[in-house]
Amino acid sequence: MLDRGLIERVPTKGRAIRHRLTEKGDTLREEGQRVVEQVLTKSFSALTPAELSTLDALLQRLLP
Repeated sequence: MLDRGLIERVPTKGRAIRHRLTEKGDTLREEGQRVVEQVLTKSFSALTPAELSTLDALLQRLLP
């Protein structure tokens, strides 16, 4: 990711090395988020709002 210019190292105190997204990295992240949202919308488009609510409630029970 460093080589592709997507993240950069940020100096910190001590030996820790922190990283942050570059502008290019953040743009790519935003593009990926749009794709994820499109896939989720298409994947669940057959469900009614009530069915989506039921699915959400069931998933909430399964997840700690």
